Amino acid sequence: MGWYHLFYQYNQGSVVWGNSVRWAHAVSKDRVNWLLLPISMVPDHWYDINGVMTGSATILPDGRPMMLYSSMSNDFTQLQSVAYPKNALDPLLIGWVKYKGDPILYPPHGIGAPRLPRPVESLDRAGRRFMTRVRKDGSCGKCWRNGYRKRGSGKGMGKYSVEEVETLRSKQHQEIKDVELCPGTVVLLDIGSATQLDISASFKMDKASLDKTLEAVVSYNCTTSTGSAGRGAFGPFGLLVLADEPFTEQTPVYFYIAKNTDGTSTTYFCADESRSSKLSDVGKRVYGSTVPVLHGEDHNMRLLVDHSIVESFAQGGRSVITSRVYPTKAIYEAAKVFLFNNATGITVKASLKIWKMGKATFKQFPL
Repeated sequence: MGWYHLFYQYNQGSVVWGNSVRWAHAVSKDRVNWLLLPISMVPDHWYDINGVMTGSATILPDGRPMMLYSSMSNDFTQLQSVAYPKNALDPLLIGWVKYKGDPILYPPHGIGAPRLPRPVESLDRAGRRFMTRVRKDGSCGKCWRNGYRKRGSGKGMGKYSVEEVETLRSKQHQEIKDVELCPGTVVLLDIGSATQLDISASFKMDKASLDKTLEAVVSYNCTTSTGSAGRGAFGPFGLLVLADEPFTEQTPVYFYIAKNTDGTSTTYFCADESRSSKLSDVGKRVYGSTVPVLHGEDHNMRLLVDHSIVESFAQGGRSVITSRVYPTKAIYEAAKVFLFNNATGITVKASLKIWKMGKATFKQFPL
């Protein structure tokens, strides 16, 4: 079995993204436990002195890996450059050398902002994937999120967490069945500390209630809505995670069903960060998208909850949301999980399976 290679933007002097970023490098056998390798590329030439920016990798016909990356020059022009491993036979690919002919692409004169399109990632012929990550915080965090596998979903392709994440689950799990959530209901789940969890939740509703209600919402949008506080006939309903009992902090992840004027409906899957932290200097957005719910399906979500990251998957990965949050009150033993139904027109029944999650390992090279 070979190595998975993760390259990610790393700002050595700060916890936020900025200029002079470099590429850090880690490898893993299972995409859960990681070995942190030496920095692979640093800004040290005129064409990338203001940052080794986003990029990708591919495999050349002779079998060598090649990195293609956006480089920010001394006058802040965005160029395209390439790099090769010092030793292509080294399975860890430690050390990279920039091409003597860099940069290989310049923006054409007069096109406006001096930027080129971002390169994309690639697979080699053996199916090995070289992943690049654009992160704003200078680390790869809990690497539950460092790799997704594609999954057929009945309508398009979806993304789901790598199966090896389940090795972090506790041997025992809690199963909660058929919790009835009337309109306006919030229910505390008695599971103890709720900062490292794998939650699988299913929500059932009375289809007859959906069919007979006349309310039509044709302009709903997760991002422009008022989040989980905004009430409609068929939503929002879902889970409050990283929440304290006074509800001074909470991160709701929820479904919202908007009925169309022709009687059909559209389901939205959203995450609301607006009350996730008492801090005033962090981003707190509401965002999400539509998610297909096929005939006969319940509304299902899976959440991977860490101390400051929530990974949310709807309908087997047809919609995926990553939320970076910074709670100050809903931490450690004070962090709780609640079911909620803020809809005005439907009663929902929720069933859940909840696992406590262990820690991934991060070891510095050399061992």
